[in-house]
Amino acid sequence: MDSIERRRRIVRLMRARGVLSLECQDGTSRLGIRLAPPAGESGATPRPAPPVPSDIPSDIWAVSPEPGLLLRCRPLEDTPRGAEGTPVAQGDIRASVRIDDALLPVTAPLAGTIGPCRAEDGAPVGYHQPLFSITPAR
Repeated sequence: MDSIERRRRIVRLMRARGVLSLECQDGTSRLGIRLAPPAGESGATPRPAPPVPSDIPSDIWAVSPEPGLLLRCRPLEDTPRGAEGTPVAQGDIRASVRIDDALLPVTAPLAGTIGPCRAEDGAPVGYHQPLFSITPAR
């Protein structure tokens, strides 16, 4: 079982058993997972969404599919696929998230124009972390 599938299995087991936080250490490897409480769960205080900067014109976001490292450029290229002001179609791949040897696509959720990116190339990103906004095409 690869590490991506192993992490997904751990998250499924955590959700099935109501576990919201897990930290494991094995030698030099360390894994920490925190899940948001289920919506509407009694006693759970929902966390407010992080504030959207006022200079970003849209609340439609391309998000990270999994925790990993953000790669804004294709391998062996220097130009970011998701540069600010670039027009995109729905489903276009505009970045990748690297997990070990796997590259997962970051796709545009709708057609429009890419806004500023909120993470640097090579920076660690979290599960469903907003990466860049999309201003809808008019």
